Amino acid sequence: MTNYDEKNNYFIQQPLRISCDISLESRKQYNFLLEKLIKQIIIHKRYTYEVGLNKIKELEAKTEQILKKSQKNAFYIKNKLKLSKLLEIKRFINQELNHTIKTIEYFILTNFQELDKLSQEAAYLINKKIYSKSDIISLQQLLSRDISESESCVFKKIGKAVASFEKSYIKALLYFSPKVSSDFLKSKFGITTHHTPSSISFIVMPYSCDFFLSGSIDGLIRIWNLKTRLHEFTLNGHEGPITALVLTKNGKVAISGSADKTLIIWNIEKRSLEKHIKNLPSHIKKLELSYDEKYFLSLSENGVLKWWDFETFGETDSSILSSNAIKFNLFSDRYSFILWEENRIIYKNIQEPEDNNHFILDNAKRISTLKISNNNKFILLACEKKIMHLIKSDKIWEYSYCCSHECLINDLAISFNDDFFLTTSQDCRLRYWTLSNKQCKRIFDKYDFSMSKILISRDNNIALTYSSSIGIWNIELAINEYSFEHDKFLSHEFCLSSNGKFLILGRINGSINILDVIDKSFLKIKYHSIKPHCICFSEDKTLVATGSADKTLIIWKIKTGEIVALHAKHTKSINCICINKSNSLVASGSVENVIIVCDIKQKQNLIYLYGHGVIRNLIFIDKSFFIAGSSDNVVYIWDYSLNIRDDIINILTANVDKIVVVGELLSASSKNEIIIYSINKKKVKYNVPIIQVSKIITVNRNFTTIAIGTSHNKLMLWDIKGNKYIITIKKYSIPICAVITEKNKLIIPSEKKFSLIVFDIFRNITEFILKGHKSQINALELSVDENKLASGSNDNTIIIWSLDTRSKEFVLSRYTKEISSLFFTRDNVYLASGYFDGNIKFWNLENKQLAFENYFDSPINSISMTSDNRFLFLGLQNSEVKFYDFEYSAMKILTSFKSPVKKVEVTKDDNYAIFVADGSCLKVWNIRNDCIEIVYTSKENLLNSFAIKKDNLFIYVPSNLSGIAEIKLKNDFIKNNSGFRQDKMQKDAYEIEFTDDIIYNFIKMYDAKSFQRIMNMDSKILELFSNYFYID
Repeated sequence: MTNYDEKNNYFIQQPLRISCDISLESRKQYNFLLEKLIKQIIIHKRYTYEVGLNKIKELEAKTEQILKKSQKNAFYIKNKLKLSKLLEIKRFINQELNHTIKTIEYFILTNFQELDKLSQEAAYLINKKIYSKSDIISLQQLLSRDISESESCVFKKIGKAVASFEKSYIKALLYFSPKVSSDFLKSKFGITTHHTPSSISFIVMPYSCDFFLSGSIDGLIRIWNLKTRLHEFTLNGHEGPITALVLTKNGKVAISGSADKTLIIWNIEKRSLEKHIKNLPSHIKKLELSYDEKYFLSLSENGVLKWWDFETFGETDSSILSSNAIKFNLFSDRYSFILWEENRIIYKNIQEPEDNNHFILDNAKRISTLKISNNNKFILLACEKKIMHLIKSDKIWEYSYCCSHECLINDLAISFNDDFFLTTSQDCRLRYWTLSNKQCKRIFDKYDFSMSKILISRDNNIALTYSSSIGIWNIELAINEYSFEHDKFLSHEFCLSSNGKFLILGRINGSINILDVIDKSFLKIKYHSIKPHCICFSEDKTLVATGSADKTLIIWKIKTGEIVALHAKHTKSINCICINKSNSLVASGSVENVIIVCDIKQKQNLIYLYGHGVIRNLIFIDKSFFIAGSSDNVVYIWDYSLNIRDDIINILTANVDKIVVVGELLSASSKNEIIIYSINKKKVKYNVPIIQVSKIITVNRNFTTIAIGTSHNKLMLWDIKGNKYIITIKKYSIPICAVITEKNKLIIPSEKKFSLIVFDIFRNITEFILKGHKSQINALELSVDENKLASGSNDNTIIIWSLDTRSKEFVLSRYTKEISSLFFTRDNVYLASGYFDGNIKFWNLENKQLAFENYFDSPINSISMTSDNRFLFLGLQNSEVKFYDFEYSAMKILTSFKSPVKKVEVTKDDNYAIFVADGSCLKVWNIRNDCIEIVYTSKENLLNSFAIKKDNLFIYVPSNLSGIAEIKLKNDFIKNNSGFRQDKMQKDAYEIEFTDDIIYNFIKMYDAKSFQRIMNMDSKILELFSNYFYID
């Protein structure tokens, strides 16, 4: 900053002391500073507007994300309750968005109005010729204003509004997360391996303090051991979020209500569902037990308060106590309760109706909280900024107001000896009030966090305040002893143990925290901190083991979800796990090249095994041996009882992908081969080479010969009709482009000499070479009659070749960009050429002139047209498929992918257009219906290429089952009898997961006759091979 800038900044930041007598020089300087202030105001307004606009766009994008999730789920959900919940979420998130946008706009508008006033004052003072004393004071005040402070203030307000929306957004996401990304163990067995998957809605604990229950929005109730901090069991019976939960004092029985409008009584000792009431008029939002636990009260969302008998639990046994209740509290010494409705508070005694009493309030909704004293003689209610004191006198409840606050009261808590009570208010103050004279005895130190909830320990010495932060307070000294930092994921659900030692906290991200109040420390729940990526079931399906990148191995009971054993002895991510047949041992392999064998019952590690690569597979074979597959291409057989290697199988030529054991036969596979090994004889019986198809390159027009790229980056030819191997052209890697003629001539570009090689497939010789290009050849296309061949190159030329004369006919070179794709129209009149700069040109082959051209905003990777030359389909590098109608000169985007589009092609009957991207997705467009009819998806990157069969009914795609799969173009998978379940289609109307369920036929790219001969020799080999191949 220059001296002049420093001086100007000083005038803006500091009050000015000036007199009425101002020199011309000073006047000029003040005018300069005032003009500078106006410019700063303009800049600030522009910046504030941009920030507000960007925030609104972010919120709209997040809302759109929720709405899309809701729309996707609504498509296949049949449950009316869930549909209504989805509609509720859509309305809720839209309301939150609109409210937040209005709030942001209001803050910005208010700020602009204040700034406009400053601008007007500055403009007024600039135009003044003579200053009065009041003008000088105004000038001082104006130039001392800090615009950045105003900016900071409005941004804080916008931040608070956005934070409020974020909470709603997170809640909506948490509702969808179990459905969108459900874990197999959680969905099938209710086992949660890495935190609770849904926001905690309720936490309850018995007087014994040895366990607690948590209810969450996924509809599950979990039992946790407080001593071991382990999840012991999951109670599954509700179909909607838990909305109410209560537990008896002895911890033997629990009652839960859910958004699915059901009530369930649980036997906690037996871990079972005792009684279940369905189809309630409205969901339960509060449950409370009577003092002797023979009865309980339920409050529904529609305001109905019911009294239930535990022994004769049923709809006919309940009695309605109120139809428009807002809240209620039970007394702890009699069958009485206090409730408030919209405009009155009611005291009711179930056994003595004549004891009932009520009184009118202007608006009972002003009440924020209600507490009954421990001796049940009086009641305190927080009513805006005052406390309402209710006390019974001659069977009449009288009330009075006391204990005025400066701000709204958040919560209150009565001491266990009924001598005092504490209040929290919105001024972040904690106050101590005596009950004898209702006077404020002390005000605690102010702290920089709000306190929405308050608890008092049974010894009346400690107070806990709870909101997004937690404070521990010494009541006698009125000081904050400890506080825990702000946590935006803390929910409003918590529970303090009866001994005052533990505070159980629920979080909206699904996890649970246990705060040791005495030691002032958090205890960790024993779970995976990272989602496990390897899972192993025991042979009897009673146990399941999970391993994670957090280096932790956990053994779970499938039936109860209880953790049986846990260890974290690995130093790197766990890759694979195996449990032995007796469920006594578990072996785990990891990235640090070590195997650990652990005794499940004794919960101790027995053996550490070294001397191999990264462990990829593990399997026990008997009481003393297990097999390990490694990244060093070796299979190790270990005798873990002696801690020695019993045998080594080192004939694989790539990483060990899979190990299967059937009887005494062991099969191990890599990407290149499968071996069958006799464990007893320690001998390899068979070594079967396999082909993994990585890409379909091209196929001839009569569909008899196909060229594929293998996982070895080699070019292989296969006889489709005879389903047999022809040849692997070892001299060439997978080419950029290739064509096969009906006469089985393979034409591929040379890798180095920029020429075209015409290869006779069955004679295995190079027939002739076409020379003419000066750079890399990117595209090849045969005419329909196969008389002409077009080639496009980086030398910016297109050459038309005559295959009959084996010579160049003519060159098209009127453009200075590289050619990326080519397409002959079916009438052989036009040739379409796509370019890397997004241009497309149509050449008339009769007069060799340019007939049409257009420009698109991305390199053109692939071109296809209908037979009448009307519809044009383009696959672009920017992941879009574009469509052009020549009749109406209309263009639109048909669909888009997550990666560049590699190929587009129209069926010969003009019914379908197929698109594939560089990844795991293939789409089928119905041209007549103008819609996407099928989306094939795959977990592996298999759907990267395709070939349309001659009958126009099927397409060929690469498969991981060692060959090429044939799948349908028509979406009728629901009707077929191939084992494809109808519920699989419910994921998406058009989306079909590419599995062996939907494969119509298969080109088996292995020696099927030899395989059959091997399988006929030993029936066990059929079981082994079925793990690797598509076997009919």
